[in-house]
Amino acid sequence: MRTSSIFLSCLFLIGCGGERVETQVSPGVEGVVSINFDDGFESAFVNGMPIIDAAGLKTTQFIITQRLGLVSYISASQMLAMRANGHEIAAHTRTHPHLSTLTDAQQHDEIDGSLQDLRLNWGINATVFAYPYGDYNDTTLASIRAEGFSGARTTSGGLNDSDSQALLLKCFIIDDYENNDINRITQAIDDAQAHGTWLILLFHRVDEPGNPISISHEIIQQTVDHLVEKKTEVVTISSGLARYGLKP
Repeated sequence: MRTSSIFLSCLFLIGCGGERVETQVSPGVEGVVSINFDDGFESAFVNGMPIIDAAGLKTTQFIITQRLGLVSYISASQMLAMRANGHEIAAHTRTHPHLSTLTDAQQHDEIDGSLQDLRLNWGINATVFAYPYGDYNDTTLASIRAEGFSGARTTSGGLNDSDSQALLLKCFIIDDYENNDINRITQAIDDAQAHGTWLILLFHRVDEPGNPISISHEIIQQTVDHLVEKKTEVVTISSGLARYGLKP
């Protein structure tokens, strides 16, 4: 939601590559955190979700619809089990392509097709989207608007607030490339909570040694423990959009 407080400018070292990102913060308003899992990897479901469920936190799961049931991906029944447990199921295309390399018709098939897959096959009306590889162009954005998505997440590093663009949400990727330091993760959480901003934590695989987009379940446990200890509000992407009054 938008506040009438006087906004202060603050710099944070956060996100991909550790770049400095300038964001507007509002004193006296606690920030929130979202937990995202991209792609629907089975290792995340098996090794990560029990930790999150035990803490009673809710995530947003961005699903590649035509990979459900394939090797290393969750099944449709596992996706539905997460939904039944209160997790948000969201769209992430049908096959996870670089969208900017596709024709307009191909982009439509990937984006609208993922919506139709979720709706017609499993009765899920997805309202938010994540760009595969964080890749998009003007055609992508036009398609996202045309399909009626309320928000979409990139892979650009940074925080979100009431001045953010709903279709270009930023995040903090946690993986073995570089963002696997629990102290850096907890500091990002504390900064967001203290300064009234919205931090989106993005995970992919869990406990797959040697895979650069994997993270250990210990990191997830420590992250969850910190969120619980600090009484940080954890929201789905849809709830975060509503909280900060963001519209496409």
